[in-house]
Amino acid sequence: MKPLEQTQIEEELGQWENQVELADHALRLKLERSNGDIELLLPNPEKEVTLLARPNGFQLMSHHNNVIRKDFAITSSSIDSIQLLPSFTRENNPGINFKYILFSTVIIAALGFTPSGELNFMWIIAGIIFGMVLSLFKKSYRQNLMMKINDNSDDLILLFTIDKRQKKDCIEFFSRFSREKFSS
Repeated sequence: MKPLEQTQIEEELGQWENQVELADHALRLKLERSNGDIELLLPNPEKEVTLLARPNGFQLMSHHNNVIRKDFAITSSSIDSIQLLPSFTRENNPGINFKYILFSTVIIAALGFTPSGELNFMWIIAGIIFGMVLSLFKKSYRQNLMMKINDNSDDLILLFTIDKRQKKDCIEFFSRFSREKFSS
């Protein structure tokens, strides 16, 4: 699989006759691994990609700051199978979760609150710090999605991950555009 120009992808995969809404025809994924080292060709260091449904397959798009963009074409005939796996991959970059910060600040401030109010701000600062530490150690997981492609006598296996909240959208997306090759 090599990067292609937009015109080449449109020739190979076709265009929809009517105007389509991108939200219904696109799925945001993260390419974790591939046996063809395709993730090394992606301009996005986070390996985030968008899978866009086309009439004759899928367009895999990746961009970095809307400056560098690479697109790949995956024809429907070259896809062997698409499976939503029951396994999960741990997210490498846990972010600060403001719900944890707010919750711990309220709890610790309520426990340490005194009517004299001399050191109440210290309890609020302690709650903020505790919430930040707690949110950094929280583990988040993404569900695995495997796509097997038979591309010019090469068998490619692409391992994507999706956000757990995205599972329903993922099932609907592949059920709509690749029903015969998708299993969950």
